[in-house]
Amino acid sequence: MEILFLEPIFKERIWGGQKLKKVFNYPIKDKPIGECWAISGHQHGSSKVLNGPYEGMKLDDLFSNFKTQLFNNDPSDRFPLLVKILDANDDLSIQVHPDDQYAMTHENDYGKTECWYVIDADEDAIIIDGHYALTKQEFIEKIKQNDLSLWKTRQIKKDDFIYIPAKKVHAIGKGSLIYEVQQSSDTTYRIYDYDRKDDHGKKRDLHLDKALDVIDLPSKDIDVDVKFINHESYDLYHYIKNEYFELTRVDVKQSFVLKTHKYQLCSVLEGHGYVNNHEIKKGDHFILTGQERVEEIVFKGNMRIMMTQRPYESYV
Repeated sequence: MEILFLEPIFKERIWGGQKLKKVFNYPIKDKPIGECWAISGHQHGSSKVLNGPYEGMKLDDLFSNFKTQLFNNDPSDRFPLLVKILDANDDLSIQVHPDDQYAMTHENDYGKTECWYVIDADEDAIIIDGHYALTKQEFIEKIKQNDLSLWKTRQIKKDDFIYIPAKKVHAIGKGSLIYEVQQSSDTTYRIYDYDRKDDHGKKRDLHLDKALDVIDLPSKDIDVDVKFINHESYDLYHYIKNEYFELTRVDVKQSFVLKTHKYQLCSVLEGHGYVNNHEIKKGDHFILTGQERVEEIVFKGNMRIMMTQRPYESYV
């Protein structure tokens, strides 16, 4: 088993801020940085390996060339997942993502099912999580009238978890710091963008026609059954398992032993410690490579770790 540390990629966004520097001490530019692509093999930004025998390789190339050796011979034709941290210093556009079938046909990209863990949020932070329209015509009419009653809004707070499958209308509100796990896709259809303009005085493009092709009608509310395990050495929160990914948060109080042979995407959101005697700290992102046989991977310290794997097995 290899531990591959990755170099994050930072994306300037009109809604971004400086929390990625303030909270994680990332060396970002003095610009509105909205996204940290922490673990990415996407063509619009692929992470670079920082250590070991694969040092300097990009994750997309690593996946293509060593899929069998390192990634359990994952059936995907490209690296399947993307892990981000989002700094919403302003409201994100109200948007929707297509499913795999539509995205592959129209964008040559994966669809985008995603989920959010709220690292932190202002007291009045909200998200948009669906809409109230029952028909496409009702949706169009309310959009034309700029009728904000169309949107389902709710407040969020630190440690909340939100699941956003493809085709669900959504938006992150300002004052939120979000950890996101998603399919490896960069396809977004904007529905509403608050009539704001970029640095060149130009409004960002909207994609209402494509959005109307894919939105769920009516919008479905989704309940998530978070499973919690309290142990004297750790607390474990199992958030979601779908056809694309399985996400678990582990708050290590002393130690945690992970028994698996599947590759894992890991992020340290708080604290400091060790994984198999390799030092890890807040803001680190790394991949534990896959193996033929189940191995014990030992975490020690005091830290919060997010772990994502493909949905082939549960944590043991």
